[in-house]
Amino acid sequence: MQASSHPIDLRSALAGIGLAASLFILTSIATPTAPIKTMRISLDPDPASIVRISEGETFKVPEKLRLVLKAAMSTQGGLSAIEVQINGIAVLSEGGASELGAFPFPIVAQPGDVVTVLQPFPSESTVFVTGYLSE
Repeated sequence: MQASSHPIDLRSALAGIGLAASLFILTSIATPTAPIKTMRISLDPDPASIVRISEGETFKVPEKLRLVLKAAMSTQGGLSAIEVQINGIAVLSEGGASELGAFPFPIVAQPGDVVTVLQPFPSESTVFVTGYLSE
């Protein structure tokens, strides 16, 4: 049996080592991903989380919770003029609800916000808003 000797070309060996090193580096680089923040709003709230804010009252939203306002009403039924403020800024003024008092979309107050309900034109009835606390 004859031994066959094939010399290894230095250029081929260096090219192979370089290719293996570059593949190792490319596969070991981790791509950072941004953390995903989710917002959960309950569609069917727990009765204990339902909030009613009457005219002249202020409500501070607890930390780590959001207040989702869904409707407005008055003590005499129907809806008279109403203004809802979050941190002193009006987010709803009088005609913002349907005849039944439901808002076309929920008004969401963030943790720590102060919600106030006012009646721009005083009347015999008291206005109020209802909603629920959600994570």
